[in-house]
Amino acid sequence: MTMELESQSNNTDNSINNITDSSSQSDNSIFHICCIGAGYVGGPTCAVIASKCPNIHITVVDVSAERIAAWNSDSLPIFEPALDEIVQKSRNRNLFFSTDTDKAIQEADLIFISVNTPTKSYGFGTGRAPDLRYVEEAARQIAHTATSDKIVVEKSTVPVKACESIKTILKTNKRYGVNYQVLSNPEFLAEGSAIHDLLAPDRVLIGGEETIEGSLAIKKLSWIYEHWVPKEKILTTNTWSSELSKIYWKECFIKLKQTTKKKSIILTLDSIHLSKDAGYFQYKDENNGMEYLRQLIHNICIPEDGKPPLKIPNIVHTSFLRFIKKPNDPIKFEEKFHRICHELSAMTLNNGDGMPTLSDNEMNGFSDDNSTFRICCIGAGYVGGPTCAIIASKCPKIKVTVVDVSADRIAAWNSDHLPLFEPGLEEIIRKIRNRNLFFSTDTKKAIQEADLIFISVNTPTKSYGFGNGRAPDLRYVEEAARQIAHTATSNKIVVEKSTVPVNAAESIKTILKTNKQPGVSYQVLSNPEFLAEGSAIKDLLAPDRVLIGGDETVDGSLAIKKLSWIYEHWVPKERILTTNTWSSELSKLVANAFLAQRISSINTISAVCEATGASVNEVAKAVGLDSRIGSKFLNASIGFGGSCFQKDIYNLIYLAESLKLEPVAQYWLQVIKVNDWQRERFAQMIVHNLFGSVSGKKIAIYGFAFKKDTADTRESSSIYVCRYLIAEGASLHIYDPKVSSNQIFLDLSEQIGTSEQELSHHVQIANEPYKAAKNSHAIVVCTEWDEFAKLDYQLIYSTMQKPSYIFDGRLMLDHDYLMSIGFNVFCIGKKPSKNPFSNQSPL
Repeated sequence: MTMELESQSNNTDNSINNITDSSSQSDNSIFHICCIGAGYVGGPTCAVIASKCPNIHITVVDVSAERIAAWNSDSLPIFEPALDEIVQKSRNRNLFFSTDTDKAIQEADLIFISVNTPTKSYGFGTGRAPDLRYVEEAARQIAHTATSDKIVVEKSTVPVKACESIKTILKTNKRYGVNYQVLSNPEFLAEGSAIHDLLAPDRVLIGGEETIEGSLAIKKLSWIYEHWVPKEKILTTNTWSSELSKIYWKECFIKLKQTTKKKSIILTLDSIHLSKDAGYFQYKDENNGMEYLRQLIHNICIPEDGKPPLKIPNIVHTSFLRFIKKPNDPIKFEEKFHRICHELSAMTLNNGDGMPTLSDNEMNGFSDDNSTFRICCIGAGYVGGPTCAIIASKCPKIKVTVVDVSADRIAAWNSDHLPLFEPGLEEIIRKIRNRNLFFSTDTKKAIQEADLIFISVNTPTKSYGFGNGRAPDLRYVEEAARQIAHTATSNKIVVEKSTVPVNAAESIKTILKTNKQPGVSYQVLSNPEFLAEGSAIKDLLAPDRVLIGGDETVDGSLAIKKLSWIYEHWVPKERILTTNTWSSELSKLVANAFLAQRISSINTISAVCEATGASVNEVAKAVGLDSRIGSKFLNASIGFGGSCFQKDIYNLIYLAESLKLEPVAQYWLQVIKVNDWQRERFAQMIVHNLFGSVSGKKIAIYGFAFKKDTADTRESSSIYVCRYLIAEGASLHIYDPKVSSNQIFLDLSEQIGTSEQELSHHVQIANEPYKAAKNSHAIVVCTEWDEFAKLDYQLIYSTMQKPSYIFDGRLMLDHDYLMSIGFNVFCIGKKPSKNPFSNQSPL
C-alpha cells in the first residue's frame, strides 16, 4: 500500500528539523549528503542535486583516488551530455569529490550507497545472483564510522530485501545510541540521457519502512527532490516494492529489445546491466520454485548456444504501438521508440506514401455525393455487426448489408435482443436498422449488389490435422471466398476483416482468380480490426488507427483509397495508415501478442510480489510511469482471455515454426504457458487457504465473462478456475450480470468433458450476487464487473460461513475495508497478512 504520510501522525511534520512542506530551506539550515560511489549513478545524481539545492553540502567519495582526481579535473571520468557544465558550476561550491570516506560519513545527515553490484562470478548463484560485497562493505563502514543518526539510501540496483540486509549490518555493528533509517531510491537513468532523466524524471520512487520514523525519513528525501520535481511525480512505497520496481523496469526493456530484435538502435540502455538483472531474476525464480518465470526470462534474454541473434522479418509496421499508447495520453510515447519501430518498416505508412498517387479523376467521381455504393459483410459476429453498424451510422448514403448462415443470429440482429452485448451498440442499431443497415441470410443477393465485401468470419484455432492446436482454421474464410467467386458478376473489392495468418490475402486472391466469372476482377485488401470487447463502439468511433493493406499497384491503390474514403467520414486522415497486405496481416498478430505479453509479464511479477512482500500494484505504477513503457495492460489478474489473444499467439507460433524460427516460437509459447500457470496458481491459492480442501464447500464465483462489459466467455479465465475447483469437489454458485446460464453450462461441460446434467451436481447459477454468496465459505472474483465493488459486503459477510474468505482475482476490491468487516482476503500480487481485525491468519 502506498503510504499516505501526512495522515500517519499530526506530530510528524514537527519532527523534521525545520524541513517544511515547501521546497525551500532557510539559509542557516545546511543539510549534508554523502554519496559512497562516484560512478555512473552517484556522480551525475549528486551533481544535479547540488545544482538544484545550493544550500545542501554534498560530498561524493570513492576508494579510487584516480576516479576522484578525474572528477576534480577538467576531464571527467564519464561522459554525459551537459554533465560537464553542471559539475563546473557546483564543484567546490557545494559539491565536493573526496577519498576521505570516514569524514564524509561523520558529517552527513543522509548517505547514498551507489556502488557497483556486478553479477557473481563464484559460489552459489554464479552467473546470476548479484554480488553485494561492495554494498556490504559500504554498510559496515557506515556502521563503524557514524556517531550520529543517519538516513541510508540504497541507490544501486539491488535484489529484493537488500534493504533488510543493510539494516541488519547497521543494527548489529552500530555505535551505541546511533539509529538508522534505510530507504530504497532506485535510479531510472539511461546512459546518454542521464542528466535529462534526472532533471525531468518520469517519477522518483522512494521506499521505506511503514512506520513514523520511516515516513519521516521518506519525507526528508522527498523534500530534496521537491526542489525541482513536481510532488505528484514522487512516489512512496515500501522498500520491497521499490527494489522490485527497478529490476522489473529493466526486464521490460529486455523484452522490448528481444521482441524487436533491433539491438543496435533500441534506446540507450546498457546491455551488461540488463543481462545482470535478468540473470538475477532467473536465480531468484529458481530458488522460489517458479519454473515458468525462470523459463520466460530465459527465453527473453538468453539466445541458444551457438546460434546467431534472432531476426525479424524485414517489413514489420508499428500500428500495434498506437493501441498500447494513444497519442493524446497525458504521458506521451517515447519519440525515439517510434523512430526505432519505423526503421523496421520497409515503406512509409502515412497516406499511401511509396505507392502510386491517384488524381481525383482516377477516383471516377468517388465522393460523398455517390449514393450508389453498397457494402456486404459476410459474418454477423463480434466484429462484423458492430463495425458495419458504425459505418452505416457515419455513412448514411452507403447501403450496408450484414449476412450470416445462422438464421437465429440474423433474427436476433433484427430483434430487440441483439446476439451480443456492447455498450452503446443497441442505441446505434435502433436508429439505422432498416434505413441503410440490413441483416439478412440472402448472401448471394448481398454479394451481387455489393461494391465492397468484408469477410468477417470466425477463424478458430485448428483442432485437427496439421497445425492442430496452433494454426488458424481458415475453412470459413475459404468458403466465403469461393461463394464470392461463384456469385459475383461484377468487379469487387474484397476486404479480409478476420484475424488471419500472414499471406492469407494471397490465398484469397488465388481462390477468387481461379474460380471467378468471366470478365470479373478483384482487389483484395487487409483491414484488421483492433477492437477490445466491452469498448468496441468506442474503439470504432475513435480508433487509434485504421490499417489498410493492399497491392502496391495502381489498381491496389485505388481500392485502398476507396476503403479509406469510407473511414474518412469520421476518422482523421492521419490515422488511416496504408501498407501492403503482409505487413497489415502481421501487425494485427503482433499487436495482440504484445498486449498478451504485457499481461503475462506483470502476472509473473505478481508471483514474485506474493513471495517477497512487494505490492504488484505499486510496482506496476512505478514502472508504468516510465514514458517508454506506459501503464496500459500492466494490471495483474488471473490471466487474459477472449477470442483473440491466445488464438493469435498460437497463430504467430505456428508461423514461426513453419519458418524454422524455433526460438521465436518458444518465446511466444511461454506467454501462453504463464497465462495457464497463473490460472492454476490462483485456484491452488483458494484450495490451500480453505484448509487444503474445498470438497463439498459452497464457493460463490463472481463473474464468468472474460472481462467486464461483455457477455463473451471465450477463453475466460473463470472457466479454468471453475474447472480446477470442480475437480476438487467444490459446489460452485456462479453469478454474472450478462452471461446466460446456458452459456455457462455449455462452456464448463466442454471444458470438463461432462454432460450438463452431471455438471449440475457441482454448479448452480445465481440471478444476483447476494444469493450466490449466502452460506458460502468463500467469494472468488473472476471478472472485474463494476457492480462487485459496490456490493454491501457487511450484509454478505453476515450470511456466509465463518471464517469467511474473499479471493480477489482482479485486484478491484477495498481489502482493508473487507478485513475490517471480518473477511480473510487473498489476492493476486500481494503477500497475505494476518487480519488485524480477526484471529484468522493465512495458512
